[in-house]
Amino acid sequence: MKAVRYFSSLAQQFVREKPLLPEALRYERPTKIGGMKNGIRIISESWKSDLSTIGIMIDAGSRNEGKKSGIANLAGNLLLYGTKGKDANTLRKSFEDLGANIEINVKRDNTWIEINVMTEYVEQVFKLLGEMLSESNFTENSVSQAKKLALEDCENSMSIPSYTLHENIHRTSFKDNPFGNFVKGNSKTIRDITKSEIVDFATNLYVGQNIILSTAGGIDHDTISNLAEKYLWRIEKGQKAEVEPPNYSPNCIQCRTDDDTTYLAIAYPGPSIRQNQFIAFQLLEQLMSNPINLPYLDYPKQSNYLHSMFGQIGGLISHHCVLTNYSDCGLFIHFLECEPISAPFLGSAVVKAMLQVTKEISKEELLRAKNTFLNRLLLLEGSSQVAQLNANQLRLLGSKRSRADVASSVVQYEAENLTKVYGPWLTSSFPVVGIYGKMVSENIAEIIYKDCGGGKEK
Repeated sequence: MKAVRYFSSLAQQFVREKPLLPEALRYERPTKIGGMKNGIRIISESWKSDLSTIGIMIDAGSRNEGKKSGIANLAGNLLLYGTKGKDANTLRKSFEDLGANIEINVKRDNTWIEINVMTEYVEQVFKLLGEMLSESNFTENSVSQAKKLALEDCENSMSIPSYTLHENIHRTSFKDNPFGNFVKGNSKTIRDITKSEIVDFATNLYVGQNIILSTAGGIDHDTISNLAEKYLWRIEKGQKAEVEPPNYSPNCIQCRTDDDTTYLAIAYPGPSIRQNQFIAFQLLEQLMSNPINLPYLDYPKQSNYLHSMFGQIGGLISHHCVLTNYSDCGLFIHFLECEPISAPFLGSAVVKAMLQVTKEISKEELLRAKNTFLNRLLLLEGSSQVAQLNANQLRLLGSKRSRADVASSVVQYEAENLTKVYGPWLTSSFPVVGIYGKMVSENIAEIIYKDCGGGKEK
């Protein structure tokens, strides 16, 4: 099927080879990095604001569990179930009385604790954080309550097709490694988890060597360092977490349900955030995304190879790409919701489009992707986004990479360079395919895989 692209000859005359670097991206707010004797690293980005974000990133997640999934999620959530001096209600009320909002998000490779609070109450928050991290009280009762809520959360999440596909894609891609564990666990593993397993996880991994304190907003670095020394010194230094790198393993997973629609996930191996190709794959995310917010019926007017094919096939309800990058691996995933009869052909279009970028990328598509990327980079301004981004960069790169540096790298990419970057990643192995929902054909996977071309294994 030939993809139709629309781009007027007049417009083509004005296509720049490279987008202009926005002036706002050339400005960087002051960022400072420090540390404590117990191994905790500190990074801060300050500006005048009545609001501050205090973040704790722990280099421990579901990949550190072993075969029994759900331990990391329970350990993270149990931090809010009380300390030696405060029960769960008192601890939560202490944050509420300060007008502070606290969230704990457990991921595959880290646990992120984020608190947003008025700058004038920052010290009180540090005191509570110190208690949470050094005086956690995991009782049999609190563990039982946490497991009950975890089971409910797991059941609710598994009823969401996008979540189910996302977790199964990871499990299939990294099937022989804890990296493939369901982050929230499953009903069997959650029930089997013991209090001692949770305590061992937290004791061994919630240590200074694995912790980054990241702040953003109206609190300066010297104040942060002083508060950290005052309230976080009791955290043991411990040992840095060690994990086994996962190996990508292509395969297909299918789950037939009574849904009226079909959900697809097509995943390719991608670079880790530490690899040079990382920025190029962030650009690929924009190359594959819906280029303009037009109704799906107007696809022929869009200068995008993939979405032009989608328009010709029909039946697409939604499509988005997700680039998931970790310390030693990554996945580039397409998620589609569509009418069942169109599923195999839309999936095949994704495969064709991914092969196309290893051969040719039009100037129009590349320029649009670069501009979209730069616009999104401009939006990374909020204290919550900044604190988490800085923590992750310090954890994985050992320093902060400025927006200006990232933008300059994106602007310099030429189509010929990108095709060479994408080639080895997208043609050396088959993608992982996940199918969920109604299936009108028994050979959906075969149709999708048919156009994969090369590949070492399937």
